[in-house]
Amino acid sequence: MANVIVYDVITDLNPAALNAVGQEVYRRWLDFALGRDSLGGRRIMHPTGRMASAIEFQQRGQSRVAIIADENIAPEAGILETGHGAIDLLQKLTPGRTYPIHRGTGDAAPQIASGRGARRIWASVRAAGFSGYATVPRFRRAGSRNTSGRGPAWVIPPMPAYSPAHILAELAANATDRA
Repeated sequence: MANVIVYDVITDLNPAALNAVGQEVYRRWLDFALGRDSLGGRRIMHPTGRMASAIEFQQRGQSRVAIIADENIAPEAGILETGHGAIDLLQKLTPGRTYPIHRGTGDAAPQIASGRGARRIWASVRAAGFSGYATVPRFRRAGSRNTSGRGPAWVIPPMPAYSPAHILAELAANATDRA
């Protein structure tokens, strides 16, 4: 099981109560992964559905369950769990080379789902079309600030760990303590 993050929860619940805890963990994860609800005060802005299948609740013996976030299914699961440091693209990209850029245009109008039995949902079409080129400086010197304003150009700012699977493991541990 390479590229998985495992959180163990020790419990003495009976199997029926443990099953209910597992169902609640799964429901909370699914609502978070599909963008329907927040978890720990945060929400996925553009859910793709892959995150919904990246978590697993396993019973491992009589007194141990595991909450598993699998990067093999959704690579973004690992980044959400562990975060990442600042990434200097000038050290990763070839100096002087021009790279095509693909960004969402953000100009799509909101739409309402329609049809028999369809729920009325506001949604916006996300286009990720070609938007130009970026040329890497020849001498690996960053010029101005990046678009987030949190560092020099060509540096992706650090992202702190959010750890949704860890939050769910804590919720499961609290549920087993109360039962």
